[in-house]
Amino acid sequence: MLQRFDIAYMPYSPISESLYLGEFEVHPFYNIANKMIEDQNVRKQVESYFSRFFDYKYDRIKGGFEEISKTITIIFPNKYRIGVDELTVEQKINIYSISHIISFTTLFENGMGLTNSDTFKTYIQSFVLGKEGLNIYGKYFTNYKLYKFLRPLYISAPIIPFYKTPLCECLSSALNYRNSNPLTSRIFRSLELLFYTVSFEDMVTNENRLISLLMSFEVLLGFTNKKEFVEKIEKYIIDEDPILIERNIRLPGNKELAIVKSKTCWWAFDLYDLRSQIVHGEVPQWKVNDYGSIWTRIEFAGYIFNRLFKILLKESGIMENSIFDNILEAYDMDQKLGELVAHFRELNPEVE
Repeated sequence: MLQRFDIAYMPYSPISESLYLGEFEVHPFYNIANKMIEDQNVRKQVESYFSRFFDYKYDRIKGGFEEISKTITIIFPNKYRIGVDELTVEQKINIYSISHIISFTTLFENGMGLTNSDTFKTYIQSFVLGKEGLNIYGKYFTNYKLYKFLRPLYISAPIIPFYKTPLCECLSSALNYRNSNPLTSRIFRSLELLFYTVSFEDMVTNENRLISLLMSFEVLLGFTNKKEFVEKIEKYIIDEDPILIERNIRLPGNKELAIVKSKTCWWAFDLYDLRSQIVHGEVPQWKVNDYGSIWTRIEFAGYIFNRLFKILLKESGIMENSIFDNILEAYDMDQKLGELVAHFRELNPEVE
């Protein structure tokens, strides 16, 4: 009988130390290969496969050259036997969620030292012991030694290194409730959508990112229209000293009504309008002067999601409230939005 096994890995991860997140382990491969993989044949086969991943380097003497990547990180469940076990469908889904949690933590908690999520893109490769085949949809179709995988130029190490935060740990532990609590399913789908929102994949446009960002909010908060979205934001994102703005809103019948909302609520209002323009085929009005670039919007959304995940996990009772006592910071969201837009304008003085 053929001996099959699976390896889940992030080829471009900047993680340099082992992590334990919920029921999963995250390890830099070259740090633990000798310890974790006892079977020499298995270790040689996996090392042979990973030797096909290269980074492009440059120095004044050599010029440009390729070097075998040493940034490969592997992810597996506790007590998983590399070279022996195959991952279940549920374990694979949860491994992808672990990578989404790590990406969110790096981007939106540790700081925007990284501009995209592709650094934490995760692959699951199936092996047959002794066979040098790549697996696609359960079929081995070619020898992996015929291929070379070169790190894309847009994937670089973050300025701020990854570290495990309380929210990161709580989200990882909440994977245990994925199938028993609807909230956790919504949280992990929201994290997945956020992951693809901040991807630099060639085919991803700013319109794609905007729609994906709105969907991340929608799946998490369960609203069905703009009014409900703004109400949800108003419920959970409340400043002690909000910046209130009055606007005249056009109602059915061509009537107008003066409404006063916080700056963050109007941000959500306009975000939904932009989404509607895109899905209805209209020319999107980005209001760059008011809200900056798509990345300014995404960065600000990160602060909101950071708060929402903590509040919803606490309210759901999935985690003990005491865990969150020290991490439910008070955000001055309206002020933060103003700072982000002001910084964007400073870097882009031509924007009017």
